[in-house]
Amino acid sequence: MPRLGPASQSGIIKNIPVTQNHGYMIHDEVASSSDHVDVTRRVINQLRFRIEDRFGHVVPLFGATWSASLVFTVLPESQI
Repeated sequence: MPRLGPASQSGIIKNIPVTQNHGYMIHDEVASSSDHVDVTRRVINQLRFRIEDRFGHVVPLFGATWSASLVFTVLPESQI
């Protein structure tokens, strides 16, 4: 089942709660089975990212930088 955002958006891969104040780094290492998205036999043309608050409003970064990591894993044919 796809995740839904606060404004019923679909296609959300991961919701990461803000657990630190401004200027501090957030490390989200909590993993669940729904954090993995099967992209077998699919072509990814574009990825879009938005940082939103719990009401679905875009969070202004005021020139600050942020980063994220995506990990793609090739599974053996028997696991597909």
